[in-house]
Amino acid sequence: MRRIDARGLTASALVLLLAACGGSAPAEETTPTPTAVSSPETIPVPEGEGEELVEVLLEAPGEGAPAPLRLRPRPGQVQVVRMEMDARVGVEIGGASRPPMAVPTIAMELETRVTDVATDGTFRQEARVRSVEVRGDAGDPGVQQMQEQIAPLESYEGWAILDARGRVLALDFALAPGAPPNLQQTMEQVRDTMRQLMPPLPEEPVAVGARWRTVSNVEARGLRMVQEARFTLRDRSAEGWTLAVELTQSADPQTLPSPQPGVEVELVELASSGDGRMTVTEDARILSGRTSIELALDTLTRAQGRELPMRTQLAMDTRVQGL
Repeated sequence: MRRIDARGLTASALVLLLAACGGSAPAEETTPTPTAVSSPETIPVPEGEGEELVEVLLEAPGEGAPAPLRLRPRPGQVQVVRMEMDARVGVEIGGASRPPMAVPTIAMELETRVTDVATDGTFRQEARVRSVEVRGDAGDPGVQQMQEQIAPLESYEGWAILDARGRVLALDFALAPGAPPNLQQTMEQVRDTMRQLMPPLPEEPVAVGARWRTVSNVEARGLRMVQEARFTLRDRSAEGWTLAVELTQSADPQTLPSPQPGVEVELVELASSGDGRMTVTEDARILSGRTSIELALDTLTRAQGRELPMRTQLAMDTRVQGL
């Protein structure tokens, strides 16, 4: 049977949390770099790099004078954001449980730069992880192990093309050359989360109180989930708007990637829910946000004719701040 390490589970949960919170992060105020190049009509999507557009379903238009919600970034615009994640992990194996364990805080700095903006509202931005660290006792072997696991994320960089409604049209994110091969699977998961850096906006004009939702497929560590996000427009000003977010995730029973030859792992049930709040500006910056999420994962491991049930429970909280 495989050994369960709660710290390792939380390092993996970082990816899941990013997906769930939609990348809610504040941005540093910057002065856009002037450009003498005329804006193209659209940002072309490289062949084979196109993404399936998420469908946004408007449930209520709100009260008052409606107006479209659209992103209008500027070429040269730079964002530097910091995200901090706290988590508690509880594991029950074969009916024997251990007390929930608090895991050291994980902190990450992400920089994005808008390189091109087209007249149809599509825009391209580049991104890179500036730093990632585990906060805790530097002499704790668990802290050291977590730091080693996530340190290669600092070589993570890429680009994305989005439309004026925050929907991803194309993206490509990868590790820099020379990164450890065993991090490639994690990078696939992070790539999925980067598809959700901005909240998708409705096509229809809306007013304060408007509600809309999206349903999308999410994959993390080989686990296929369905995520539903519900958004409510709480406030609107000349600069931007504030959104409340509710999240649920579910998954059908499925076979999960095997940790080693001869071992089978089956997902029995997954249930996850969370909520948060984010403030977004019209120039595609997210000024503030906080998201909390709870997840319960039931699996069944089979090896050498034996079955071992396991339940993992995660409670995660994300805080963000501008630098």
